[in-house]
Amino acid sequence: MRISRILLYALPMLLLVACSDDDVVNPPVNNTDTEKPFLTILKPTPDQEVVGDQLLVEISASDNHKVVKVEIFLSDSPFAVKTLTAEPWTTTLDVSALVPGAHAVSAKAYDSTGNESNRSTITFIKVEEGNFHFTFTDGAEFTYDRWDLDATGAPDESTKHLYVTRIEQGDGSSLDGMTDWYRMISTDNATGRSDTLIVRTDAQHNILVYGLANALVTRFLRPLVESGTLPSMPSLPAPEWIYLAQVNDQNGDPLDPGVTWDVTSPAGIQIPFGLISATIKMRASYAEKGEIIPVGVKNVSTWRTRIMVTITLLSDTDIPVDIWFSDDPSGQIQLRQESAEIDVLSFKLPVPGDLQKLTSWK
Repeated sequence: MRISRILLYALPMLLLVACSDDDVVNPPVNNTDTEKPFLTILKPTPDQEVVGDQLLVEISASDNHKVVKVEIFLSDSPFAVKTLTAEPWTTTLDVSALVPGAHAVSAKAYDSTGNESNRSTITFIKVEEGNFHFTFTDGAEFTYDRWDLDATGAPDESTKHLYVTRIEQGDGSSLDGMTDWYRMISTDNATGRSDTLIVRTDAQHNILVYGLANALVTRFLRPLVESGTLPSMPSLPAPEWIYLAQVNDQNGDPLDPGVTWDVTSPAGIQIPFGLISATIKMRASYAEKGEIIPVGVKNVSTWRTRIMVTITLLSDTDIPVDIWFSDDPSGQIQLRQESAEIDVLSFKLPVPGDLQKLTSWK
């Protein structure tokens, strides 16, 4: 009995002496973690237009312990279409079965202790390849390099400067029955002057401008007013919605280039020049599809509208204005107004040309 008691008391001490630091057993893991993982969908971006059958999904996920799983969902389905178990949290989804229009992709992250993140959702737009699906986006901004063109039509490098266009959603009031319109506010860095166009798209994604004829007439006449050639800006007709880019038919199917439409009334707009007056007429056409214009590292496929401005003052002067649009990004990619001279009695009145090229957007 005495020996047994001695061993009973001595055994714990012997074990402690025999154990090195490396042999110490770690305490059990604390399972009281309640912090949710954090997840952000990086791609697609909000309202991104997706052409083709594959959707790239890129996710950023973090946690105070470790993210062990990310589930990805399409639309409102409760069942994940993809489950990722290791970084990078990137995959592609087959969206070939989705009809054109707005759809949602969402994701949830899970950590090593079983906590799950809130479900993050992004809306994207599935579009048919080859169609023009232009959309104005509130807060979008486009930055251009801008040049004056000389008499030969070449850019004058000494005039190069920035030109920035920002998109703002309208206030919801009705303009000729349309409430879903936007302000396209463009600021010239060289002069500090801002111009605003009221724009919208129709149900077929074509682009319309409220008062397009007035905006173009003002564009041509402003230098004459500022130089004193005209005493003031003449009164212009009441604005109306006119197509700026008409590339889809009433079913939303792509048109072939060649469609034409009036920007001014057939009689044109009368502009007084002292004892004589000029007439300005404008007609637009869907000029070309598929021209590729590089913007940074991206090659952008474009649809081009040509507006022919005819100024009649003693004789006719035709001034073409070409505007290239894209739906990825949904914006104006390039503009070119040719230089011209107008015959005014015994002298030539120059109309300077203009070139704008998109450099970046956000």
